[in-house]
Amino acid sequence: MILFRRFFVLAVLMFWLGGLTFYGAVVIPIGRLTIGQPSQSLVTRQVAWVLNLSAAVLLLPLAWDQLSSLARSRRRWLVWLGFGLCIPPLHWLHMQMSAMMDGAPSPFGTFYTVHRLYLWLNMLQWGLAVVYLALMLRAWRREDGELSKTS
Repeated sequence: MILFRRFFVLAVLMFWLGGLTFYGAVVIPIGRLTIGQPSQSLVTRQVAWVLNLSAAVLLLPLAWDQLSSLARSRRRWLVWLGFGLCIPPLHWLHMQMSAMMDGAPSPFGTFYTVHRLYLWLNMLQWGLAVVYLALMLRAWRREDGELSKTS
């Protein structure tokens, strides 16, 4: 069961982390070059919604792993909480940008101001996921040590 839990947690984490990294580093620049900024924004609008949803879903297997682990960590819970706290404002900012793309005025400044805040918050969430991954792997190593003592 431990192997299944770890594989599942790692797969879900890598789906989100790898997806966000690949999309930001490869798909957006290539999309801008091939289909241009306006069309790329329409694609990004849909992909960002899926990435934000998958970040919310990711919280559940991460919590399951921590609750099931013999090597529980307060730091890991704090990083998990920080990651989760990024989700509501990212969703809200995404809705604001979508409305602005549809022509609605915004009291929060220009689209690019809101978008810049969205990107910084996304980068914070990405960084927290990387830190979480390191803490998770360390906890798994400690858990393996605990299991080998009992065997």
